[in-house]
Amino acid sequence: MRAPGGRSVVWLRASAAIALVISYGACLSPPRPAIRPPRAPAESHTESPEAFWVFADPQLNNVAGASTRSRTKMLDDRAVHAIRPPTVDLWSGHLLSAVVQHMKETPLPVFFLGDAANTSCTGEMVRFLGAMEGLPWFGVLGNHDGYYMGNLTFAADALENPADFTWQGACEYAGTGSPLLVSKLARLEDELLGQQHSNAAQGTMTKAVAVWMFLDDLNRRTGLSRDPLDPGSWTLDGDYWVFDARGAYVMAGRSLTVRAIAAVGASATRKSDTFSRSWQAYLLQDVELPRGDHAILLDTSDYEGRPPSSRFSQLLTTVLNKCKFPGVCGRVSRHQAAKARELHREHGSTRFFLMGHHDWQSISVIGASNLKDLMSDENFMTYISGHMHYPTTTVGFGAGEQWELNVASITDWPMQFARVAYWAGHGYVDINVRSLPITPTPGTCAYSTESREEMDYGTVEKYVLRSLTIYEHMLGYATSLRCDSGAQERYPQAEQYLDEVRRVAQPSVDDKERRRVLASAIEYDRVVLGLDPDIVRRETDCALWASHLEGAKNKYPRMKLGDEIGSSGALFRVRTNPFRPVHRPALSSRKPDDARWAVPSQPRFLPDLVLRSRGAVKRLDTR
Repeated sequence: MRAPGGRSVVWLRASAAIALVISYGACLSPPRPAIRPPRAPAESHTESPEAFWVFADPQLNNVAGASTRSRTKMLDDRAVHAIRPPTVDLWSGHLLSAVVQHMKETPLPVFFLGDAANTSCTGEMVRFLGAMEGLPWFGVLGNHDGYYMGNLTFAADALENPADFTWQGACEYAGTGSPLLVSKLARLEDELLGQQHSNAAQGTMTKAVAVWMFLDDLNRRTGLSRDPLDPGSWTLDGDYWVFDARGAYVMAGRSLTVRAIAAVGASATRKSDTFSRSWQAYLLQDVELPRGDHAILLDTSDYEGRPPSSRFSQLLTTVLNKCKFPGVCGRVSRHQAAKARELHREHGSTRFFLMGHHDWQSISVIGASNLKDLMSDENFMTYISGHMHYPTTTVGFGAGEQWELNVASITDWPMQFARVAYWAGHGYVDINVRSLPITPTPGTCAYSTESREEMDYGTVEKYVLRSLTIYEHMLGYATSLRCDSGAQERYPQAEQYLDEVRRVAQPSVDDKERRRVLASAIEYDRVVLGLDPDIVRRETDCALWASHLEGAKNKYPRMKLGDEIGSSGALFRVRTNPFRPVHRPALSSRKPDDARWAVPSQPRFLPDLVLRSRGAVKRLDTR
């Protein structure tokens, strides 16, 4: 017989247990200070520093693709970079080219911090790799480099009918790269992943395809000891196919070593697109710097469980654990962390940077725990990240010292990249960061625009129509340049493209036809008009203007005065003693002035259960 009030006792005990879990999480999380402590002072130096370039998040986007689930005004209101102004997406490649040209003028190692693509189309990556030609660069993969719109993963779609709300449809007109490259990628998908259909052939870039494309370009530049596109270069290691090779690059008259370790999930026992583990892959690199220090490039989009794909799994993930969305939480698998320690052991007494796409606050508890040995090494100097799209800033806590450098996007306002210089001594490193903003040339945009007009792109139809209107202005400008000094027509086809753009802007024209004409106008612009410096300058200025309007719409900057690293430079000191991180992943407030680190006596990492009980993750992020 149940005792009187037994049910009440059970509920009381359950409530107490829940309260205990929540309070336990609160005890582990350090209090959030109201303001950031000042940067630790650095000494003046007479000797020249070691230096390198860093930049992040160009997110080249396939503008003429079919509708995607993330192109909605509702999502854009919650995640402010879900949709950019069409002008930015059309001409963000000019911003990337301008940054590349500037870095070429001061030859230094260049580190790219992820998100080359946006929709994750192979054509987007091909454009990025082409723009980087001639730089001594090394890069990490971001969440948009291998996951559809930075968050989702799907098997290859039916190859013959791209449609709205499919990955293949979103990548229509983006291109796939050379036929030889596509055939090699398709062979790897078949032999290593067991796929019946090829994502690479239809233009959708899974994580495995992104790793292979990055490795192929790295091989071309550094002469790796193995060909990454040869299936025979990959060896089976448990549940992974692993690639391990060495190469070299020349800087300041020296040959410097590079080592790349990559892994992709081994295929299931049967050939099936559904069972392909193309989402499970990472690229890890170790790059020697000119004076002997090293940079270890982590892949923070490395998931041991499959991110959501079906509508049901997306809904379930949204409710139970948003950290499974790559745009919300970065991860580093146990397998990758073990390989990173292996890389470090080769030069264990040498100072090293860690670099990854996700800012440290966004990395999951499990990923942080897997990296704690590296982060606590006395030779670890600084973690450098992207992903946030905020003004370039130093972040992190530890005896009043910032130790993480987070770099802004070169596409979203305020567009910046940075030159990092440092002097390292016993137990410390002094770092000087000079961010370089990308600024417009007043009055060179080829058309006048109003803020309201430029921002009117909240639906897919408006986005495409706005893109066509932009090209109507630009093609009209090109047709006005009828003759050059030799009295020959400069752009004989511009008027033809202009007529086509005007035709499909009519209400009776179907969306697919509009996108086809838009894609042809984009191609004509890139191949023909893009050879004219005057037109490129005007298009670049239009992209900068639209990005500025987007920043005003989103009420940037959110930084406190003095937090941003300005163009005049910022010098701060980091101790290279072992840090003991208290990890605070995926806080609901994403402002850069949040506390991210403290220095307790022992390392502590919060369990996922506590994080979910506290509601720490509150929204899907499409950065």
